[in-house]
Amino acid sequence: MRENPHLIAVVDRSRCEARGPCTSACPTKAIKVRRVSDDVRADLGRLARLKLWMHGGDQAFIDPDACLGCAACVQVCPENALGMRKR
Repeated sequence: MRENPHLIAVVDRSRCEARGPCTSACPTKAIKVRRVSDDVRADLGRLARLKLWMHGGDQAFIDPDACLGCAACVQVCPENALGMRKR
């Protein structure tokens, strides 16, 4: 895994099912699976809210200060819910 300080991992809230392989793949443990807050839930579309409910209300969240931009999480996400963007 190579660090890229110009990139950061991002979560597609409409795809994340909180399966968790991203948490163990991250070398700095910058990704945590936790309960989605009401304000984040309110910004989701109807289908994404239904999917969130079906998967227990949890999703991956990234600590931007800890993310190395290495994309290890992107490679292991079974839902293709993780991507990279410029910081």
